[in-house]
Amino acid sequence: MQPLAHVRRNFILFLRDFFSSGKIVGMGENQGVVYHWEEDKDKTGILIQGANVENPEILNHTPAILVSRSDIQELKEYDAIGKNITGYDWDTGKSTHVSLMGCAITISCLSSNSEEAENLAQIAYFILKMHRSYFSKEYKYRKLVLGGIGTPRIIQYEGEGIKVRVWNAGVIINLTFHTGYRYKSKGDNIERLYVPFVHTGEDDQLDGTHPPVIKWIEDREE
Repeated sequence: MQPLAHVRRNFILFLRDFFSSGKIVGMGENQGVVYHWEEDKDKTGILIQGANVENPEILNHTPAILVSRSDIQELKEYDAIGKNITGYDWDTGKSTHVSLMGCAITISCLSSNSEEAENLAQIAYFILKMHRSYFSKEYKYRKLVLGGIGTPRIIQYEGEGIKVRVWNAGVIINLTFHTGYRYKSKGDNIERLYVPFVHTGEDDQLDGTHPPVIKWIEDREE
C-alpha cells in the first residue's frame, strides 16, 4: 500500500533511474542527442521532476519530463460490517482498513521543438509499457493502464520578466492502487486515528519527490 504523497514520486524516481542508467538517444531531427539525466541541473541532458518548475527558462534549452496527477478518488467500498477491514487487534481495539483508490497520472514531455516533445513521449510510453509488471510488484499497484500519446501542443509559462513557450506531448496512465489507515474505535465513535505514514528529512520537495516512508505512528499515547 502506498501513501497518496508517493503516487507521483514513484514515477519520477523510476524515470530518473532509467534515464540515468544508460544513454537514450534521440530520433529524427534530434538523432544523436543524448537524454541522460543527472541530479545537477546544469549538467543534465533532461529535466525529470514534478509539474512545479521553479525556473521555467531552463525549458528553453533543456527538454523535460514532468509528472503530475489528477484528483484521487475512492473507487470501492464494501458493504459488510467493518468496511474495508483487513486486521483487528482484540487487545488494543485497533483495526486496519484499506481503500481502493484511482487517479490519472500525466507524463508531460516538453521541448522547444515539437518533434522532440513527441519523440520523448514515445520513449516514455514504451518505457512504462515494458515495465508495468515492475510497478505492480514494487508498489503493489492493482492496475496500470496506459492511454495514448498526445498531439504536441504549445504551452506558455509567464511571470515577472519571464515568457517561455514550449511544446508539450503527454502520456496518460490510469492508475488503481490501495492505501490504508488505522484507528481505534468504540462502537461508531473513533477514539484515536493513527497517522498511516511519516517522512524523514525535509517536507514535500519542489521536484515532486518525498522522503521515504517509515512506519505507522502508534506508539505514543496521551
